[in-house]
Amino acid sequence: MTQSKPKVIFVCGPTASGKSSVAIQIAKSFAGEIINADSRQFYKELNIGTAKPNPAEQESITHHLIDCASIAEPWDVGRFVKEARLKISELSQNKILPIVTGGTGMYLRSLRFGLAEIPAVSAQTQKKLEARLKEKSLQELYQDLQACDPKQAQRIEQSDTQRILRALSVYEETGKPLSSFWNNDWESQSVYDDFAFILDWPRDELYQRINERVDLMLQSGLQKEVQDLLQNNQDRALLEKTIGYQEWFKLGFDDPQKVAEEIKKNTRQFAKRQLTWFRKEKSLHWILPNQQQKLIDTIDRFLTEG
Repeated sequence: MTQSKPKVIFVCGPTASGKSSVAIQIAKSFAGEIINADSRQFYKELNIGTAKPNPAEQESITHHLIDCASIAEPWDVGRFVKEARLKISELSQNKILPIVTGGTGMYLRSLRFGLAEIPAVSAQTQKKLEARLKEKSLQELYQDLQACDPKQAQRIEQSDTQRILRALSVYEETGKPLSSFWNNDWESQSVYDDFAFILDWPRDELYQRINERVDLMLQSGLQKEVQDLLQNNQDRALLEKTIGYQEWFKLGFDDPQKVAEEIKKNTRQFAKRQLTWFRKEKSLHWILPNQQQKLIDTIDRFLTEG
């Protein structure tokens, strides 16, 4: 007899869309626990700038994969998928509903449909790309990526040196764009029996929520959090490519309001990229924020069927 797939709820959406509060509501309604899929909330050093669920929220419902790593040893998508799958299996065996929530599209996709089998890149090719970075600006390398792999370029921030070099190195090694190694038929091969949805705010309302949240971050001590991280000699590599932290390196600490405006701008742009990604996920249900009771009813039917 074929073993049935675990039932899993995926709460997706752009930054500041209210994923955490909705996931908590679902967990309370259906005896669930939450698994974090935000690629920055893994890190115990990053708190205010990552908008982690507050202590009261974490006490009300058990959260997993939050504060489970250090920025000195960053996780990648492979580590996340491994840990999340173990946790989903454990919760399912104990009759607890796993609720995965986050806005990191590649992590969510890889957990649901599997990791792409990307060829290894030789040390010689890696060194060649590192040498090219010394000869060219990062912007020029990003333009090279846009030319050879426009799909992958859309998924990568222009400041993300590591991922730009990774994509270029795969193309250099194989002659094929990195995006071509991602399975385009994942929607028919989900690892789980899942109900996945995205919170769909009107764009102007979402941007207003982002602006208000950044203001709250500053009021809550974001500047001090960043200064303390630097004073404690924390590894800067991850900080320099994390919105909410990287802007202080660029603009300094003399004008917090100017930094706040830069964070708001970068966060709005990030949310736009997230939405672009999620629109390509054909198996997502788009839920308006005022449809939460309808959402709960839909999840109830999903869990009781079969």
